Amino acid sequence: MRKNSFMARVAVLALATLAISSFAACKTDEVSANGKASTEASVEVDEAKEALYNEAVKSLQIGNADKSLEAFEAVADYKDAASYIETINKYKEAIAAEEAYDYDKAASLLSECGKLFDSMGRTADYAAVKEMAEKFLAGDLEGAAAAKSNIKTLPKKALTNALMHAESEAIVKLAGEGNNETVAALLAEVLSKKVWVSENWTEGDAALALESNPAEKALTYGNVTVFFEDVKNNVYYYGVSEEDSVKYFDADGVVME
Repeated sequence: MRKNSFMARVAVLALATLAISSFAACKTDEVSANGKASTEASVEVDEAKEALYNEAVKSLQIGNADKSLEAFEAVADYKDAASYIETINKYKEAIAAEEAYDYDKAASLLSECGKLFDSMGRTADYAAVKEMAEKFLAGDLEGAAAAKSNIKTLPKKALTNALMHAESEAIVKLAGEGNNETVAALLAEVLSKKVWVSENWTEGDAALALESNPAEKALTYGNVTVFFEDVKNNVYYYGVSEEDSVKYFDADGVVME
């Protein structure tokens, strides 16, 4: 009986061991399968990130800052995307400063961007823009033209903005100094860029025009107001405000009595 009882216990133990082994094998297969699936999923994620990263780099190479930034931000934790994000944001801040005509700030920011977006060439252009503006303010139109010729990489719109802003600032200063010959020449140039003027000159009050020569439209920049007699054909005269009076000049800068 004791022998039979012992054999019975051995049989039970054997069955239990077999069951445990089978269960362990099943769990190992399950873990292995999950591990394989996890690895495959990880590979897919890395491939997706790599694709976005490459798309961001490609956009960067053709100068599309916004699209590049969006792609890098989608994979901010991948490779050196975070560094690219920081540099692109700095570049965008520099362009915002440029659009506000703060060329010193724009140059300072771009100097930290390395060679991205040809920042070195653009920084050199800012120095030329500043020189151009100084020449205009001094009434030196030839010197301003020479400085403008040194601007090499600014996009056409940015160059137009820089030129028109410099000329408009010079108009205000020179009009106050009575240099109406130069003011007239600058006004002819600025007013030929109707779109820029409409976005940057303030709508004036046409009622300020001389009663004998009413204007259809008036535009003001600083203390200079242009009164159009014929907007379509750009026929105008202008007034320069002083402390408590306004002097009027024809389009050639000749005083109107």
